[in-house]
Formats: sequence, structure tokens, C-alpha cells
Amino acid sequence: MFKSLSARLMAFAGLWVTICIFIAGILITDNFHQSMERDLDRRLDVAVKLLVAQFAGQLTQDSPLTASGNLGDPLFELPLSGWYWSITKAEGQVLASSSSLASGEFTLSADTNAEFNDENIRYGSGLGPDQKRLRILERKISIGPNRTFLFRISGNADELKRRSDEFKTDAWLTMAIVVALPLLSVFFVVRLVLKPLFELQDRLREVRQGRASQIAGVYPSEISGLVEEANALITSNSELAERARMQVGNLAHALKTPLSVITNEANDLDDEIGERLHNQAKTMGDQISLYLERARMAARSNVLGSATKMEPVLERLTNVMNKIYSHQSLNIALTVEEGLYFRGEEHDLEEMVGNLVDNACKWARDTVIIHAKSVPSKSQNGPSQTFLRISIEDDGPGLTEKERKEVKRRGYRLDESKPGSGLGLSIVDELAHLYKGSFTLTVSELGGLKVELDLPAL
Repeated sequence: MFKSLSARLMAFAGLWVTICIFIAGILITDNFHQSMERDLDRRLDVAVKLLVAQFAGQLTQDSPLTASGNLGDPLFELPLSGWYWSITKAEGQVLASSSSLASGEFTLSADTNAEFNDENIRYGSGLGPDQKRLRILERKISIGPNRTFLFRISGNADELKRRSDEFKTDAWLTMAIVVALPLLSVFFVVRLVLKPLFELQDRLREVRQGRASQIAGVYPSEISGLVEEANALITSNSELAERARMQVGNLAHALKTPLSVITNEANDLDDEIGERLHNQAKTMGDQISLYLERARMAARSNVLGSATKMEPVLERLTNVMNKIYSHQSLNIALTVEEGLYFRGEEHDLEEMVGNLVDNACKWARDTVIIHAKSVPSKSQNGPSQTFLRISIEDDGPGLTEKERKEVKRRGYRLDESKPGSGLGLSIVDELAHLYKGSFTLTVSELGGLKVELDLPAL
């Protein structure tokens, strides 16, 4: 079944129009053929009456029949024209015939089983001297006892068929044009009727891309309710995300104060219990930070209409890293494909890329390469989505295959001598999945680690 409403309407309208025109064409051509047959039969009926009128007086006598017999139509004198007449006795003796027969004869086909009607007339078909198909009328006339004569007259049935076929050809060509014109009209009508839906699609795209906060425009009453409900949903989504951020912030402040008290108290204790309390308090702080950040990420990732331009964010992060790691004299190279937009919030992009670039700078010897580009669309159990890919490479020691699997785990640290909590890569992984993206670790051509972060793009 068609997924497009336009295609459905066009297909069903086209099918219906074609069926109607096809039926109309059959009826029209069939009626035309029958009308031509009736017209030919009326013409033959008139001709046989004229023939009877011309020869009826002579048939009462035994003398040979004498008359022009063209019945006012030169076709009865044109040889082998298909228009013939003859007068025969009941036993079959030919008394007179039209000059168009050219000494030939014509009779009803043997399979003609029509009976004479009340006027002693019957119609049938047959063949002429040149094997032309004929439409034949026969009429019996009785003049006195035992004096029955058969008046037979024919018209050219091949000519009738030829004219009928010509009409059929012209009629079906006309029908084809008649079908094309309504279909063309249907196409424009469908486009006109569905135009508000196309406009609605454009306005929704603007909201999704962050260029508008609501669906703008005036729409027909049939879809205006849908637009109002969608705008209400967008507003509710934004308010829900804002409330979630506020509640997360309140929770953070509520937990940090008592946790700070516990930490300070533990620091005052110099024994083993104090050290244990300090470690546990630190673990609790890390856990609280982790899950609060998860809550913030989930709230931000569900906000409609967020869009972030890639180039400024990556340039800003590169400048920050150059300052932080100026003592290492790193060469941080950045290339960004023009016009790239991340479909999400700027803070989340900074969080993910910042963690990855920071890790690369920590382990790099001389070089870090950052490259951002668009990648082919892919489907995530639904409509096709466009993605962008951020690649970060370094010339550090790199990771083994086992280490690349382990490093994403929360709190995992390869080297305790390096600063950090071990939460960075796990946060990147979780954020990427919240945005329906992906985060992979491979070997760089520089000899170190290569990180590829795929995120939804506009």
C-alpha cells in the first residue's frame, strides 16, 4: 500500500476514473454499432418497399420484368458494391436482380434461423459474389393463389464494420484524453488540498531544528485542532524539561550540604573510621554527581527544537585545550564540514566532545586530530535520520582490544596517575545513546586511539 496520501488519492481517483471511462467507452461504441445496424435496417426496409412498389404490378402478369431498379440509389448499379437486390419465385427461380450483382447471386447464410415476422420480413447475414459480408432483408409477397415471390435486398456489412471500427478507434483515443484530463485535474486538486499538510510538515521541521518554538500559521479546521494539540505538547515538553532541571538542581543542593558536613566530620577523625567515612562520602559524592548528570542529560535530550552549530563549539573547545595543555606543545588540528548542526543542546555537545578531546590530549605525545563530517542517513527502528560523525585521534599509546571494552565502564581508570574520576567516557557513552547515537573506539592511523562519535544532525 502507498505510504503517500497524494499517491493514494491519485491511484484511487485514477482507477475509478479509468473504470468509469472504460465502461462508458464500451457502452458508447456498442450503442453506436447497434445504432448503425438499426439505421441500415431502416434503409433496407425503405428500399424493399420501393422495390415492391416498382414490380408488384408486373408480377401479376407473366411477362418479363422491366424496370431500372436502382431504387434512387446509384449503389444498386455500381458493380459489386455490396448493395444488391433480387426477386425470385418461391421455388428459387430468379426473375430480376440489380445490375450491381454483375450476374452473381447472394443468399442468406445457411445458419440463419430467423423466422419471418407478421409483415413477412426477416433479417440475416450472408456473402456476396465477391465474398463481402452482407446485411440482408427478405420479404415474402403473395400475389394470388400459388404466386409467392421473395424480395431480397442487401447492404454492405463490411462497410458497416469498417465505419464502426473507425468510430471505436476515435472513441478510445478520445477516452484516453478524457482520462488524462481528469487525472491531471486530480493531481492539482490533491496538491491544493494537501498543501496545508505540506506547510505543517515544514513548520514542524523548523520546530525540530530549533528555528521556531511553536508551529506557526493558519490551517483548515480539519487540522487546526491537531496543530493546537501539537503546540500544547511542545509547550508541555519544554515545561517538563525545565521542571526536571529545577528539581535536579534542588536535589543537588539538598544533598551536597549534608554530604559536605559528613566529609568535614570524617576529615576531623584521624583514625581508620575517619578514613573509611571519607572514602565512602567521596563515593557517595561521585554517585550523586553521576546520577544527577544522567537526570539532566535525559531531560535535555527530550527537549524538542534544540539545535547547535558544530563549528563554533569545536573551535572553542580546541582553544581551551590548547591553553590547558600548552605545556605539552600539542598540535591540535581541527577540520569541520561546513553547515553541520547537532540536533541537541550545546551543553551536551560540549560535555561529550570535551571529555573525548581532554582524554586525547592527556595521552597524546604530539598530535591530536579532530574532524567533523556528515554521514549517510540511517534508520533507528523508525524514520530515516541524518547523522554527523566527530572523529578524534591521537598519537598516544592507544588501547588494547580488551581495554577498549573496559574503558567505557563507569569509574574505570587505566592509569591512576592521570587526573580524573573515570566517569568521562561513561557519561559520553550514555549521552550518545540518549540521543540515539553511538560511540566507538578503534585504532588510529597515528598509532594511538581513534574515537568516533555519531550524533543526530539536522
